Amino acid sequence: MNRFYGIVFMCACLLLSCVSQKKYNEQVALVAQHETRIYHLKQDSIAKQRRIDSLVKDSAELQAKIEELKKTRNGSSAPQMVYYKSTISEEKEYQLKTVYIYNIAVNTEWEGKYKSGDFVVGVLGKSKIADELKKGLANKKKSSQSFVIKEFASIAEIGECHMLFISNGFYFQLTAIKSKISKYPALLVSEEDFSGTLSHFNLAVDGEEIKMFVNREAIKKAPFKVSKTLLNMAAN
Repeated sequence: MNRFYGIVFMCACLLLSCVSQKKYNEQVALVAQHETRIYHLKQDSIAKQRRIDSLVKDSAELQAKIEELKKTRNGSSAPQMVYYKSTISEEKEYQLKTVYIYNIAVNTEWEGKYKSGDFVVGVLGKSKIADELKKGLANKKKSSQSFVIKEFASIAEIGECHMLFISNGFYFQLTAIKSKISKYPALLVSEEDFSGTLSHFNLAVDGEEIKMFVNREAIKKAPFKVSKTLLNMAAN
C-alpha cells in the first residue's frame, strides 16, 4: 500500500512539474512578445522622429526660399498686386474683360505660323467669359485672323492657342499651367494672379472697373511682342 501511495505521489509531482514547465514556457513566450513589440515601437518612434526632423528641415528651407523671393520681388518690376472690392455685375465684368482681351490680342504680335490662320483664345475652367468672348469677338478680327474660342475643362486638356484665359480657381496651379503651355507661344491672362509673377496680364476688378496689371519681366522673355501702347494702358 505504501508503495502504491509512493507511486501516486511521484506521478502527482511529475504532473505538477509539467504544468509548471508549461506555465514557464508561456511566460517566456509572453515576455518575448512584449520585447518584440517594444522593439517595433522603438523603431516606429525613431522613424517618426526622422520624419519630423525632415519636415522641420524642409520648412526651414521653404522659409528661406520665401525670404529670398521677397528680396527678389522688392527689386523687380513685377506688378504689386492688391485685392480690390467688386461692386460690378458679373455680366458687366466679363464684357469689360472681353474688351481687354481683344485689346491685348490686337496690340501683341506673334511670329511664324501664328500670324496666319485662326487666332485661338483658350479659356481654362468653367467661366461665363467663354460665352461673352464668343459673342463679343464674333465679328472682330486681328488683321486677317478670325477669333476662335476654345474651352479647356482641365489643365490636361490645354491645347495650342495664342492666348489662354485662366479663370478663378486655378491660381495655385499656375506653375503647372505654364509647364503645360510652354511648347506654345501662349500669352497668359489671369483673374487672380495677385503675386503678379506668373501670368503675363492680370485683370483685377476694382469697384465698377477692371484694372489691367502687366508682368513686364515675363513679357520681356516671352515669344511674342507687346506694343508700348498696350503697356501704357496698364495700372502698374
